[in-house]
Order: sequence, then C-alpha cells, then structure tokens
Amino acid sequence: MNQKVLLLFSACFFIWVLSACTEVPVPTATPVTFSPTPAVKDSRVPSNSSANSVVTTRASDPTSGENLFINLGCNACHSIGEDKIIGPGLKGVFERAQTRSNMSSEDYLTQSIKYPGEYLVEGYDNLMPTTYSDLPESDLKDIISYLKTLD
Repeated sequence: MNQKVLLLFSACFFIWVLSACTEVPVPTATPVTFSPTPAVKDSRVPSNSSANSVVTTRASDPTSGENLFINLGCNACHSIGEDKIIGPGLKGVFERAQTRSNMSSEDYLTQSIKYPGEYLVEGYDNLMPTTYSDLPESDLKDIISYLKTLD
C-alpha cells in the first residue's frame, strides 16, 4: 500500500514539475532607434564674426571624475588612500606628481593615465591597461580634478 501511495505521489509530483517548466512565449517589443543630433562639446562659437567669438569651456568636475574612477574600474587597482592594491594608493597623488617630472601635475597625471608605461613609480610593474589612451579630454580633466581632492 505504501508503495502505491509513494508511486502515485511521485507521478503527481513529476507531472507538476513538467507543467511548471513549460515556456510561455512573450512577445518582444520593437527596438527603439535612438539617433541623437551631434553637438559641439565644451565650446560655443557665435557665427557672426571671428573677431567677436566667445569660447566657453566646461570646468572640470570632481564628482564626475569620481564616477569615472569607479565606472572605469580604476578602484580595482588603486586605493584612494595610501594602501597598495595592485597599483599605488592615490592619496596625495596630485602633490607627488609635481616631484616626478619637469611637467605640471596635470600633464604628468594625464600622461600616466593615457600612457602608463612612460612613468613608473618605483617598486611597481607596468600592469595598468593602455585602454585609457582614448579617453576624452573632458573625462581626463574630471578624473584629475577628482585626484586633486585625495589629499
């Protein structure tokens, strides 16, 4: 008797599992095509004459730089303190950059981000990826603006 009940229970369970695993097709939506109109980034020049032209430049933004630092994965290898993860810690990096070469801190940090093999900090190997060489200038300025805050 127990075997019949167990067999009946097993059969019911098996049928229930099979019915729960059926796929229900869901109609997909038509993809949306996004076609933005290109705009001139970071500058505005009136078209009336070149003598009266005005060029405005967006100020660097440390908050945007912090977001880029995280979203580009910089924090995977660099701490914002003095701790070494894979690369050096970045606390005080802007001040230290002034002593590393004959260029400004901004230029040194830009070169170090875009071409990481150019200037290696003693005790570190060249492990930084070269994928940042194509970063827009505004993104580089934002990241460096963020690095300035790490004192």
